[in-house]
Formats: sequence, structure tokens, C-alpha cells
Amino acid sequence: MNMQLLNAVSEFYTQKFDPGSAEAVNKALSFGLPFSLFGFAVVFGVLAVIMFIVKIFGKVFSSKEEKPKVKKVEMKPEVKVEAPAPVVEAAPVADNGGIVAAIMAAISAFRASNGEGGSFRVVSFKKRK
Repeated sequence: MNMQLLNAVSEFYTQKFDPGSAEAVNKALSFGLPFSLFGFAVVFGVLAVIMFIVKIFGKVFSSKEEKPKVKKVEMKPEVKVEAPAPVVEAAPVADNGGIVAAIMAAISAFRASNGEGGSFRVVSFKKRK
């Protein structure tokens, strides 16, 4: 079979065709299309074999854990009303004015050293844990 394939290819390349002519396109399709389809079939066949092997390895080497059996228990509808949780007031927040002032001074000094002008203000900040 390989010799037949090589003979078909050599016949195609030994013939002289005008580029773009209908005869050249027809011959190219008659030889190129079957080779392309054969190539696609080989690629997808190999991919299918690899997929099959991976599935087999997955079944062979997977750990089989037994799932715990759960009993069905019928629940009787009971209405329980819980007392609301007591309201706890938050402790007053300490004044962080000094920290904010120090941060603002550091930012202002940094911007002044880089030649940036203009004013800005801190709108809000959050403490991260």
C-alpha cells in the first residue's frame, strides 16, 4: 500500500500544470483532499486511543471509598421561637486624628519631593486585619 501511495504522489509532482488552472486545482484536490482526510482520521484516532487509556487508568488507580449510608429520619415539624439576641452597643471608637495627620503629612511630603502639586483629602479608610 505504501508503494501505491508513493506512486500516486510521484505522478502528481512529475506533471507540469499552469498555476491556478482548473486542471491544477482539480489534480491538487484529487490528491490533497484524501491525504488531509487520512491525516485528520489518524489524529482523531490517536486522541480517542489516548482518551480510552486515560479512562482505563482512572478506573484502575482510583481509590474506592465507601460512602456512609445515611438513614432517612422523618422530622416532625416543630415550631420553636427563640428569644432575640441581646443588643450589644459598640465601644466608642478611639480618636485616630493623630494617625490620620501623620499619614497626610507623609503623603504631602512624598508628593512635594516628586514635584506634584495640588491638594487632596482622605475620604475614608478601613483598618485591615
